[in-house]
Amino acid sequence: MTIKLLITYTLCVLCTMRLSALEVDSAVTITSLKNEFRFNWNSKDNRVEIIQKLNNIYTSSAYQVNYTVSEFYNNNISIDDITCKVDGRTPRGFKPEYTYYSNNDIFYSDERLCYFTLDLAKKGSIGNVTFEETVNDPRYFTNIYFADNLPVQQGEVSIEIPRWMKVDIKEFNFNDFNIKKSTVYNSSNDADIITYKFTNIPAMKKELHGPGPTYVYPHLLIMCKSAIVGSKQFTYFNTLADLYAWYHELVKDVAGDPALLRTKSNELTAGLTNDLDKIKAIFYYVQDNIRYIAFEDGIAGFKPEKADEVLRKNMVTVREWPT
Repeated sequence: MTIKLLITYTLCVLCTMRLSALEVDSAVTITSLKNEFRFNWNSKDNRVEIIQKLNNIYTSSAYQVNYTVSEFYNNNISIDDITCKVDGRTPRGFKPEYTYYSNNDIFYSDERLCYFTLDLAKKGSIGNVTFEETVNDPRYFTNIYFADNLPVQQGEVSIEIPRWMKVDIKEFNFNDFNIKKSTVYNSSNDADIITYKFTNIPAMKKELHGPGPTYVYPHLLIMCKSAIVGSKQFTYFNTLADLYAWYHELVKDVAGDPALLRTKSNELTAGLTNDLDKIKAIFYYVQDNIRYIAFEDGIAGFKPEKADEVLRKNMVTVREWPT
């Protein structure tokens, strides 16, 4: 085989692999996606929160189709209600499962998963699924994707922002898609409603060594800056300094009890007079005895464990399971 033929053959194989990676092997399509987001003042808990209503309508193109519907949540996002109807009726025995998200039985964070099987028995069956959720802190309301795990024929995303809430919205990867934006004022809530309507969004796919979804799929970056509700004022990430101030608030008390650390240090350096030898003794003790388990439990994903807690827990740093 000549070099020219070999190159041509290789390119053909690569193109075939690329097209195969883009194909969606599924008998289900999201014929309608409608996601609504609304900033809300919770006077009982004295906080600004985001109420989310996520609605997908699934349509089968074959018989006896079983599709797993799933939704992620965590310590800062609660799933308040789920409804599911297939061809107008709630399936018998409908009961979503709630569990921690894992990969090969290994937990990496406090990410949780709600899931259930959507049984579409007939060709053309329609499944209507709605999740109602609450984000308890605007700092964790960060982005909205228009794509899903399945192709989306028609979609609509709306965000209701009261005038007392200051938010910046950045649009990414819109150029290659049919997306239209509109804004209306809701006088009854003194809020602006920003709506995006779109069609024919391809399913999200993962490719080996491919760019992340933020580089490929249309989405919104939500930057919550501040809020003034009555006499109450809240600052989120209005400036870069606010971001550092929030993180400083999380880590300012992580030093723990210095007496425990001093006792252990004296024990490890007993009989040593050279500073370098003392440093080596402490360093190698940490290297040989302190084991880090990367489990991010809620705020602990940002907040380091206290040093004295590391010693208390048998010299193992862990992110405790939420109670």
